[in-house]
Amino acid sequence: MGSKFPRPKDIGFPNVENPIEYNISKVSEGQAGKKGSLAFSLCALKSGNILISYITRDEKNLEMKSFLSIYSVPKLKLVEKYEFQAEVNDITYSVVYAIQLKNGNIFSICDKFYFFEGESIADGPKTTSEEVNDISCKKIEARFIDPTDIFKRKQIVKDSRSYLCDFMIEPKEGIVLYTCDTYGHNHDISLLDVSNLENIETQGKKVYSWSDLSKKDSYEFDIIYQSEYYPENLYVIANVSNYHSNSSSLLLIFNSDDFCKTNTSSRKPINKIEVSKSRIVFALLEYDKTYLLLDTVNNGIYIINIETKQKVAVSDLKIIHEKFTGVEGMLMNHYTKEEQIQKHIFITLYRNMIKLKDGQVLTVYDSTYFVTDINAQQKKPAKDIQAYAKAKFVISGNYIITLNAQSAEFIAIKLYDD
Repeated sequence: MGSKFPRPKDIGFPNVENPIEYNISKVSEGQAGKKGSLAFSLCALKSGNILISYITRDEKNLEMKSFLSIYSVPKLKLVEKYEFQAEVNDITYSVVYAIQLKNGNIFSICDKFYFFEGESIADGPKTTSEEVNDISCKKIEARFIDPTDIFKRKQIVKDSRSYLCDFMIEPKEGIVLYTCDTYGHNHDISLLDVSNLENIETQGKKVYSWSDLSKKDSYEFDIIYQSEYYPENLYVIANVSNYHSNSSSLLLIFNSDDFCKTNTSSRKPINKIEVSKSRIVFALLEYDKTYLLLDTVNNGIYIINIETKQKVAVSDLKIIHEKFTGVEGMLMNHYTKEEQIQKHIFITLYRNMIKLKDGQVLTVYDSTYFVTDINAQQKKPAKDIQAYAKAKFVISGNYIITLNAQSAEFIAIKLYDD
């Protein structure tokens, strides 16, 4: 980063004139499925409700089942639920992602592509595709303890499949981009054309790969974001995460319409900006029409001037602990990468920062939400909800809904008064 790199005040980054004393607090919590359920995606719906995809395990009957559920906000009461019947030739398919398309319909992937009419899922899909192409799936061995074995040692192994999808976005109506390759990384960006429901290819078309960018480093495309201020811009974060040598990160800017064309094989970024030679980017925020913020967690938040397409400053954040660890007023830097490895600290890819009403920013670090002042270069942990911050979260009205993928538990957190 270097001590001479400009700070936010040096470039005239907006001040927080009237900071709000946020009383961010949990208001309700829920559980999708039974104990032991696993969640895969969380989506904020146009109605203000939320959509969750998840699987459950039935240990007695040696079954895995897949579901979609819609819950109200902020009370998190079940609104509608759909159970997939997803066993094909003794192979059980698991639901992965589910999103609401620009036309308002819900799209999900399990053993087929499923399209639901609007937000009505309880009565089943409006239409489905053929069975998904096995080439686009990963094989999973679902292991169960044999219920007849009194010693609980014998295992029964059943075949399972799940579509290779870690993240999904629809930048143009009918065109879905998603990431995840056979090895569980985001080395490729694939495209699905879902505009014609009668003729859908279930095998995504790989349209951009790390080898298109550099044959030396295995970049992962961890964040894809369509600009709200400049809809023609598609922002892609390319990370190289390497614990044995320097990591690095790039911001790639594509023309969204050109990238989403189905009849082209050439996709080149119109701009490529080096973010860091030593850190990866965990989240992106379009702060206003001028600034793009990129959170590297351990090396501060980099500021990109999107009008000049240049990296212009970095907010070298400090954590202000207020009765957070029993040491009042303690000022503390982030852990270094070496300390992370030694302490086995897990930093999550949370993808989206949130701009708050007063101009501060909500960020995530080490399972904690922080209210962050970019210009002052400091952030304070949100009181009482340190343990609830998860990588999967969405905004719905005045609330954050955060999801624990390992248990399918979800929590509504109030940002502002209703």
